[in-house]
Amino acid sequence: MQKSTYLFKQWLRESYNQFAPTKKFQKKVRSYSNGDQLDPVTKAILANRRQPEQHENNIAKHNNAILGFKAERITEINVIGTQQQDKAVANLHNAILKAVRENAEYQEQIDVSDSHLSIEGISVLGMNVIGSGEFDKHGREHKEIIYTELDPNNCYLDPYSKATDYNTDARYFHEAFWIDKEVLYRFAPKEKVDSLSNSNFISDIHNDDLETTNLNRKRVLIVYTWYKEYDSETKKDKIFFSFWSGDTILVEGENPFLFNSFPYEITFCNRDFDGIIKYWGLYRDVMPIQDSINYAKL
Repeated sequence: MQKSTYLFKQWLRESYNQFAPTKKFQKKVRSYSNGDQLDPVTKAILANRRQPEQHENNIAKHNNAILGFKAERITEINVIGTQQQDKAVANLHNAILKAVRENAEYQEQIDVSDSHLSIEGISVLGMNVIGSGEFDKHGREHKEIIYTELDPNNCYLDPYSKATDYNTDARYFHEAFWIDKEVLYRFAPKEKVDSLSNSNFISDIHNDDLETTNLNRKRVLIVYTWYKEYDSETKKDKIFFSFWSGDTILVEGENPFLFNSFPYEITFCNRDFDGIIKYWGLYRDVMPIQDSINYAKL
């Protein structure tokens, strides 16, 4: 287990250096989808002419159609017991599947995941296990699994991972985000939280918060890191997590789950290990056509 954040910062910069062009292209596609398709020079020329901006948002139009069609075509999965003794288990599985499908919060996260996959070309679905507050007759607390789609811009991947399943060969995963100190008090020692600086300690690779001068909120940049270390005794990799900021490790520990992988489902739409753009969504080849349509109308 790492005792300092030095290696974590090196991993962050390693990931940033390899994926910077990819993330830049992601932001461009997302801005096109949001209707911001003309460069600043062209906008200035049009403003000087007193000419309104014109563009055809084919990306948003097609993407909304694809995601809408998917929502309409959701098929129900049913488990059928082939033997009489299997029917009880089949009914239980069907009840679980129905509960998952009808969970509004889960479906909302899947919708965001589909949007990221089609536009940015990557979906990062995080898994959290929390106590439900309900217990069985043996005193064991029931657990709830919460899935949350992460912002791809906040995620830093291992650039040397090439497996279809990222968890198979990746050595680390980072999520960097801004958060209020008051939230950190819930699970980290108060003295450690109070010692954190509100400055951006990785300003060369990660965006500042919405307001850098607002000191009333006392927000800090946090990195949630999962990583593998080889254990010479078992001759296997062990997985650890660390919740840190700057040079301070707030919370750390060994993987609490029974599965030996990171608690993230990472899906790519298209990948290219040798190109400058490492992964992309559905509209990489549409961008030049979109530009041609837009600038033909100027």
